[in-house]
Order: sequence, then C-alpha cells, then structure tokens
Amino acid sequence: MAAVLRLKARYLHIPIKLSAEKAMVILRRADNAALVTYFEAAIGEDHDYDFLACWDGKDQVGTDLELEIRGGAVEWQTWPQSNEKLPACPAAVAVPARPRWHFTCERGWLNDPNGLFYYQGVYHLFFQHSPFTLQWTNRNMCWGHAVSRDLLHWQELAPAIVPDETGLCWSGGALLDHQNATGLQTDEHPPILLFYTAAGTFAPQPVPFTQAMAYSCDGGWTFRKYQGNPVIGPLQQESRDPKVVYYPPGRFWVMVLFIAWRGENAQFAWFRSDDLLNWHLLQELEVEKNGECPDFFTLTDSAGELKWVFMTASGTYQIGQFDGRGFQPETPWRSLRADWGQNGLYAVQTWSNAPAGRCILIGWLRSEPYPGAAFSQQMTLPLELALQDDADRGYCLTARPVAEFQDLPGVGSTDFQPGLSADSYHVWLNTSRTADFTLCIRSGKLQFSARKQTLLWGDDEFLLPPDSSLELEIVVDTMSWEVFLDGGRQLLAVSQLAIDCDRAVGLTADPDDVRWFRVKALV
Repeated sequence: MAAVLRLKARYLHIPIKLSAEKAMVILRRADNAALVTYFEAAIGEDHDYDFLACWDGKDQVGTDLELEIRGGAVEWQTWPQSNEKLPACPAAVAVPARPRWHFTCERGWLNDPNGLFYYQGVYHLFFQHSPFTLQWTNRNMCWGHAVSRDLLHWQELAPAIVPDETGLCWSGGALLDHQNATGLQTDEHPPILLFYTAAGTFAPQPVPFTQAMAYSCDGGWTFRKYQGNPVIGPLQQESRDPKVVYYPPGRFWVMVLFIAWRGENAQFAWFRSDDLLNWHLLQELEVEKNGECPDFFTLTDSAGELKWVFMTASGTYQIGQFDGRGFQPETPWRSLRADWGQNGLYAVQTWSNAPAGRCILIGWLRSEPYPGAAFSQQMTLPLELALQDDADRGYCLTARPVAEFQDLPGVGSTDFQPGLSADSYHVWLNTSRTADFTLCIRSGKLQFSARKQTLLWGDDEFLLPPDSSLELEIVVDTMSWEVFLDGGRQLLAVSQLAIDCDRAVGLTADPDDVRWFRVKALV
C-alpha cells in the first residue's frame, strides 16, 4: 500500500546522497490515482546528504499524493517543504564558484540544449535536466527552462515539460507557429511549439518511444502538452530528437529526426507537415558515424545565396540544397568540433526565430564533476555562425563568441606577462607556425610544437591542417577553455576545473614570431 504525502507548500526537497542506493519515486494524486511525477534518485537522510534536490509542486499544493517507492529504504517523512527553495548544499559545505559566462542549472544535472527560440526580446533556453542527480541518467529527464535578454545572464525558471505516462521528455526543438497552422492561438501571441521525444521505455508502465508536442499561448512562459499526442507514433526503438523548421517556398514545415543506429552509421529521416500536427515521410538518409540531435537551418553566403545546413550532435555538418522533397549535400562532411581527445562539445543546436537574421548556436560542454557543487555540467558560450565560401576549401562554417560577449568590459593588455589576475579571460593570439609557444591561463596550458605542427592540451595533440592559420581566439572561464581555431572553423571546448589555482595569464614565445597577442581580463 502506498504512503500518503500531503503537499503543504510549493517545493518538496529531497536529500540526495550520491553514494546511497537508488530508488524510484512515483507520485500520484490520492483522489484519482493520476500520475503526477516520477524520478530515480540516490536518496539520503535529513542529516546526511550531498545536496537538496527540489521538486516544484505548484499545481499540487494542498492535495494528498500517493507516494510509491521502488527499491531502497527512504525516510520520506522528513523531506522539507517550503514556499521558497532551501539552500542546495549543507551549511558546512563551501559552494564553489560557478562559471560566469556559461549557463549552469541551479541544482542537478544538465546536458543537451533543447527548444531554443527568441521572442519579444527574450532568448529561451531549454535543456535536458535531471534535478535529482549529478550524473547522467536515462531515468529522470525533463526540460529545464532559462531565459536571457543578452545570452550571457540567465534566469532559470520552473521545468517546462516533465515526464508523464508517455515517458520522459527527451531532446527536441522549438518553433513559433506564426501562421497559427495548429489552430492553438488564443490571444495576440503565436503558439510556441516544443517538439520532443516521449521516451516511453522509462515510464512506470513502459510504452514505445513517440514524438510529441507541447505548446505555449502566453509568449513562451508556460507550456501544456498537446492533447492529440503523439504527433508521430512509434518508429524504431529509440527514434528521437525532432527538429522542426519552416520551408517558405512550399509553405509547409519540415521535421528532421534521428531514427536509429545502423551499426556504426546513423539513420535520419525528414518529414513534412501542412499543419504541424500530421506528418508524413519525405526522405531517409544514412550517414557514417554522425548520430543524434539533428539540426537543420539556413545561412546566406556573401553573394546572397541561401544554403541549407544539416548538422548532427557532434557539430559535424554538410552544406547543400533542400527542394522540399529532400536534402542534397554539396560539401563533404566537415566539423566545427576539432578532433581532439578531450573535446567536450556535443548536442549543438541553433536558436529559432533569432533576431536580425542571426544564426546562434550553443552546445553541451561535457564536464568533470565539480567537488562540493550541487550542479553538474555546463553549456558552451553562445556562438555566432557564419557561412564562408573559401576558394580552396569551398563552403564551410565559422563560429565565434556572440557579439554580446565580445563587447564585455575588461582590463586589456598586449604584454606577454601582463600581471593580470581574473576568473575569466578573452584572448586573441596569432603566431607563426615555425616557432613554439606556451600559453598558461589559470591552471590550463596550451602549447604549440612547430616540429610536429600540433597543438597540445595535456596528453592530447591536435594536428593542424596544412592550409590552416595559427590564429586563435580563446575564452577561459572558471570551469572551461574554449579555443577557436583557424578563424573559428574549428572549436575545442574542454572542462578545466581550476580549484585554488593561480589566476594569472602568461605567454612564452619569441616576440618576432607573434603577429599579435591581446588579452582581456573580464571584470
């Protein structure tokens, strides 16, 4: 028989002890047995925990909830309730410094960015979120939600969509239904649609994976799930990650979806819809090794010609044409992600409806856990994408930190040993490929070997392409380095936990070989 928990306040806090045995917690309404939420967690005790997870029960305050616990002995009676969130960490634990310019969730785990859109001056960032763990798990995923007006300072809101009988809420994309093709509009705001994968295998009563939709009628602040879900029924066992875009010449919408792994290859499919609710297959495409989290967007070259970009999770992409029936690549596979051992860039996605024709991308920066923190993982900086048509290389993409970051105030210097001390830096370096250099910032070290023509980070080496320049743009934050190579054609993003480290910056090189070196300590 399930226990009964009376929810007296908005927030229910669950003590998480990472070394404890995991248990599945299922909450249902006591009056009608309707499923409210479920999650898996390593649950501690009120006097022995690593951090307090927080469940937002704003829609259930004043109700009795049936509490079912599968596995493990849990003292749920002592879980604190309050109308304000309690501190995440025990009072005796020193809270580590968060990244200044890279989004992190307040508590718990994050990974893939999801459902990115811009509307009425606000950038919306959704993300795969497990509020009850600090490690990746396929048992808890909801869509976290944060907003910003400048892509740098974020306010985290309540999760936008949460698990239900159809499964967990896995990755997907967002779209503004400007034409009200769905018929869901109720006021001056166009319906804002979130397309996501309902990962039904992990529901309390397992069901197949499907593709589902949630929508907002208030400008993107709250969402409800579409009553006609799924919009695409079961396909393969774990078909996932829908990304939807509008195709103006045909006045219809296109969804690209990861279908399945075929050995080492990945199968994707394109679907078409005239109303965003009913979809039929356009094209299937099998690609080598590059799977998951597809993105599909347009960019215009310097001559004004429109090109379509098909990108996969690792930042690997092809550029080509889309005629409403299928994607025809015109380039070989290229990658924004430098082939470097520790590179943490993954699950990259672009913003829908970005202003002034901008193409803005962000990714998950896979990171080492930060000791004592109540959060795990971070996003990359938001990056501005551009389409280049090089005479020797053909079409390729470049990525650079967005203008909002470029314009941040700071203390600048061109000295090799500038005597600066800061938590975060923005650095520009252009040197000859005929001489070594060593760049040290905080606890990280980047080196170049002219003899081997390689950049070195720790034990990892990156062989520079013969036609690339040694022009670097580098961003260092409290928990990461991002190195933009060859004018932004490739990116290295690495986790760097700088605990009690030297906060200085310094370059060791022959001045005659350095075309320019500029460092800005961000204030």
